[in-house]
Amino acid sequence: MENKSTINSYNDYIKALDELWDTSLNKNIYPEILKRGYAVPENIGKADLLIIGINPSFGKTENDIRTEYKHTFPSFEELKESENKTIYWKEIFKFIPKNIKCEHIDFFTIREAEQNKINGIGSNSLGLDFLVKHMWITQQMIENVIKPKLIVLANRGAGAYLGKHPQYTWIGYDLEPYCIEGLETINSPKEEGELCSIAGFKKDAISRFFLSDEEFNNRYTELPKMKILFGCMQSPQGIPLKEEDKRTIQLKTIQSILNHLK
Repeated sequence: MENKSTINSYNDYIKALDELWDTSLNKNIYPEILKRGYAVPENIGKADLLIIGINPSFGKTENDIRTEYKHTFPSFEELKESENKTIYWKEIFKFIPKNIKCEHIDFFTIREAEQNKINGIGSNSLGLDFLVKHMWITQQMIENVIKPKLIVLANRGAGAYLGKHPQYTWIGYDLEPYCIEGLETINSPKEEGELCSIAGFKKDAISRFFLSDEEFNNRYTELPKMKILFGCMQSPQGIPLKEEDKRTIQLKTIQSILNHLK
């Protein structure tokens, strides 16, 4: 599973994705999906707060044949100012403090509306190899470039990619509950979510495939002291949530967590 791409900038990220797409299409790995190319924000940089999604969608009316792989959508700052936000993004922006630098990234940049089809890519060895290499690129962007103090997953199922569920590994963080006095709603999956800290890596974490033993052993000490809030989908099936819905992540909660982490 050779892939020594080191990601230390947005340009490194784009270069690594181009190489991954080029290699994968040459091997005929799921061309019906990968020929659409990948979709990323126009820029991603360092931020205190990071929102992570699973993958960008792909509309039925979109052209799926392009001469280049890269598709871009507005940066997080541009999206924030846009008047054409989807319901999902309107709900997300409700809990983002105005004075906080925030970014967004997807675990996978594959353009596909049905997430079960992405899982299907990993049903054979070549497809799984593609997903693993992609996740390693994403992991490096998170840890080396964005270096967030707080990660928010507004989709509880996405926690599998960070190590939240024992039966899945992927990035494979070992997680511990992180309690903040007075913020009880972040310690319950039935309310705003579960806040966790990173205690290390699981034995079968993806990064073990790409690093020497020494590099891997040093990896955790190089991580920012990130915390992860595992929330639920903020606009299930495109329906805005009511303000009193306890599942809604609150602006004051995110601000309180970030103030605590200063």
